[in-house]
Amino acid sequence: MRRSWLLVSILLICIIPVLAHVPVLPGEGRSFETAVRVPDAAKSFALYGDLAGPGEADYYRLELAAGDELRASVSTPDPAPFAPAFVLIGPGIEGSDAPAGIAVPPGMGGLVIAASRPPRADLEPFTPMALYETASYRATVNITGPVWVLVTADSGGRYVLGTGYLEEFSPIEWLTVPVDRLRIHLWQGQSPLLVLGPLAAVVVVGGLLLALRRHLGIASLLAALAGLIFLGSGLGLLVETGIALLSAEPNATAVVPVALGLIAFALGGVVVRAALRPGGFRTTDRAVLAAVAVAGLILWAGVVVGPVLALVAALFPTRTL
Repeated sequence: MRRSWLLVSILLICIIPVLAHVPVLPGEGRSFETAVRVPDAAKSFALYGDLAGPGEADYYRLELAAGDELRASVSTPDPAPFAPAFVLIGPGIEGSDAPAGIAVPPGMGGLVIAASRPPRADLEPFTPMALYETASYRATVNITGPVWVLVTADSGGRYVLGTGYLEEFSPIEWLTVPVDRLRIHLWQGQSPLLVLGPLAAVVVVGGLLLALRRHLGIASLLAALAGLIFLGSGLGLLVETGIALLSAEPNATAVVPVALGLIAFALGGVVVRAALRPGGFRTTDRAVLAAVAVAGLILWAGVVVGPVLALVAALFPTRTL
């Protein structure tokens, strides 16, 4: 059984950097001058935004050189009829059309990428979320300079702008994904009770059960709390996956969030077991807690806090006061 979990974990570590994208909630850019700058046009980003109504556009700016590949797509978690489209504006963009109210600067072209809403959503496995991809574009540019992506729609709603194609993360981007995941579900319109409820319920109920036990020292309490956070994060991920699958077309990508959720459960169980071991931590227990902390950070389990507490418990000098 342990070997099976190890193989699944290694497989996910290999898959995540290939399929995932860096989530960003950038704020609003409502003109060419105030456009949100995408740090790297080649790196894969998912930028989350919303439009208040028709005639509104969010502006994003990408820097490209001749020969670079421009990739952009826009999706939405919102129900029909909302269907965001986008406009590409920049030097070398073939075309001259743009929606009313958007002026194409001299020397640049404008190209509308029209929206077409699919009947069923796709599962975005790392958030997880059901998304309807409504427009996409891919081409090689032949002029060096900025390209603006303007997201528009005939009505108000939320959208996700995807850019780039290189799936890579900085260490900080990787570590903050679990926190970003919670922020994204709040952005999606879910209630804080739904987003944080599973985690809070496990921590509160587990904490009450721990309060009935005697002679638990600081190290054990830290480890137990870490384990409960791992368990709660796993439950939250499975709940969000179930919600997404109510709208999304079931496919093999659903294995990813389910596996991540179950791994969070497994890590939490290991930590709680070590925390409640009679007689204090053994050297092997401390090594296991440290290994779980590292695995939690790599596999996005425990919302960062769980792995940190597990590591502190592993380094704490004694189990009891």
